[in-house]
Amino acid sequence: MTPPFAPGGADFPSGKARLHVWSSFRRQNAKGPTWVCVPINGKKAPVSDLPVSPPSAAPSPSSTLSRVDVLAVDDTPANLRALEVLMADLGANVITAASGDEALRLLLEREFALILLDVQMPGMDGYDTASLIRMRERTRHIPIIYITAFNRSEVNVSRGYELGAVDYLFKPIVPEILRTKVSVFLELHRKKEEVRRQEALLRQAESRAHAQQLAEARAHYERSLLQQEVERERKVSEAREQRAQELAKLVQEKEQAQAELSAVAREREQLILALREADRRKDEFLAMLAHELRNPLAPVRHALEVFQLRAPQDEILQRAFASADRQVSHMTRLVDDLLDVSRITRGKVEIRPRLVTFKEIVDGAIQACDPFIQQRHHTLTVSLPEEPLILNVDSTRMTQVVANLLHNAAKYTPSGGRIELTARRDNADLVLSVRDNGVGLRPEMLQRVFDLFVQVDPGSDRAQGGLGLGLTLVRSLVEMHGGRVSAHSSGLSQGSEFIVRLPLPAEATAPLALPNMLKSAASNGLSLRPLNILLVEDNPDIRETLRDLLELHGHHVAEASDGRAAVELVLSQRPQVALVDIGLPELDGYQVAELVRASAGGADTRLVALTGYGHPEDRKRALAAGFDAHLVKPVSSEDLSQVLKRLCNAA
Repeated sequence: MTPPFAPGGADFPSGKARLHVWSSFRRQNAKGPTWVCVPINGKKAPVSDLPVSPPSAAPSPSSTLSRVDVLAVDDTPANLRALEVLMADLGANVITAASGDEALRLLLEREFALILLDVQMPGMDGYDTASLIRMRERTRHIPIIYITAFNRSEVNVSRGYELGAVDYLFKPIVPEILRTKVSVFLELHRKKEEVRRQEALLRQAESRAHAQQLAEARAHYERSLLQQEVERERKVSEAREQRAQELAKLVQEKEQAQAELSAVAREREQLILALREADRRKDEFLAMLAHELRNPLAPVRHALEVFQLRAPQDEILQRAFASADRQVSHMTRLVDDLLDVSRITRGKVEIRPRLVTFKEIVDGAIQACDPFIQQRHHTLTVSLPEEPLILNVDSTRMTQVVANLLHNAAKYTPSGGRIELTARRDNADLVLSVRDNGVGLRPEMLQRVFDLFVQVDPGSDRAQGGLGLGLTLVRSLVEMHGGRVSAHSSGLSQGSEFIVRLPLPAEATAPLALPNMLKSAASNGLSLRPLNILLVEDNPDIRETLRDLLELHGHHVAEASDGRAAVELVLSQRPQVALVDIGLPELDGYQVAELVRASAGGADTRLVALTGYGHPEDRKRALAAGFDAHLVKPVSSEDLSQVLKRLCNAA
């Protein structure tokens, strides 16, 4: 009789949950064995106090199964006891651990068929524990089932599968599901162990058979001196035939064992293919998400620039427009960060270094973070050396580094706190320090704080928003520039300090005049006359706001809302520049470019792709189709003007 189980659960603080299950025990009475069900929730009577069947009772189903070890890791004792009860009759020795460290120690001492691993644990969480397990050759192939109180939308399922998880169980746990999944892996482990045992037996049998054959051969040789030659040949023939049969049997058994192992390999390969497909779908979703978020941002940015050009020179209005423009830029950066998640892990973030003063980078970062710092009523002090420090860096990315450090300090410092930004030259390095008197860091977080999606104080961070990418981007970008970053803190409520070291260029002549020289060269060498521009965009808001912005800059603008009309207008009007959206009806932007380049009448028109897709692969595809430039929405008038200057002056 299968004992009944009923699932239940209750939320605990910090995202934890206690497993509520009903455990059954057989008890013998005058009318025969009956089942007694008692709740196991960590507060009831222990199992040892409950009535159980006497020794004369029928053996439980687990007595017919070979016992294997299962490791259950959870920082809640009640949850561990519930798991022990659930697997009591599955032939499993449930070994429990209350933390990731204890689990790693147990894995050094013994082997396990399966690991049930809680995701949310203090100190080392389930993901970090799984990562360390996978680093050790002896334990990297043990299947792991994650147990979590978060729902599927909250938990980082992709990361768990990347670390070797085979499944997730979400609390409250349905006992039948847990028992079924655990039984599958226990049975798989037993089959593997049986295969190993059979192989050992086969090797032993072969060794014994070989020894026996040697003894028989020696005895036969001694007898052959007294027997006739015919008898000796007969014995030898029989021995050979017997040996051939034994070898054939051994080969058959070995082939059978290999067939069973290949079935396991095929299942593993199918799982790997499924994970790769899930990763591909994730990348496609992020690309589509970025495209759908960029399209609404484009008309907002264009409208803001139109307002700034047409609105009266009112200081309050200009400040409001500037603030809104910074927020649009911030939203654009968040969209880019979403796409950078996969590229960060593969080290494919692109940087474009140029000579820039460190003060320009600090000014840009402070301008981006000042609204948030003022909102939190913090005091920001900045101390820079008197000598101008010249860096050869990607100014946008390095401004993002400093801004992320300031934003992080403001976020984790209580209202009215103090933030200090200092910089100094140390031989051939620039040393930047951002210090605060905020919540501080525990010692174990000083290294983990730079990991992907790690948040120091989840409760506080969710109140302020954030993806847990800021410090990860800081480390990646600093290291890509040949530098390094470190975190320091005396403990909780003692504040934190982040120190960045960047190499200075070997030579930097005329540092004071360099920024002005660059701006002067840009303005004098790239003057732009009014152009005849064809704007091809099916979104009316984007088309109309960008048209108004171009006309305010003195250009003559014609419009088209689909790809077929765009080709006709290019070939008939021959504009100097065509700004073409990629996602057009009838003919998409790539087809428009190919048709225009295939015609002699479209050779002189410069084609610029406007798209919400910003992957490097999208840029390569646009250039291969015949575009001269590729811009990602939302496009600022400054970026667009620079592209138009470059293309038209080059013509």
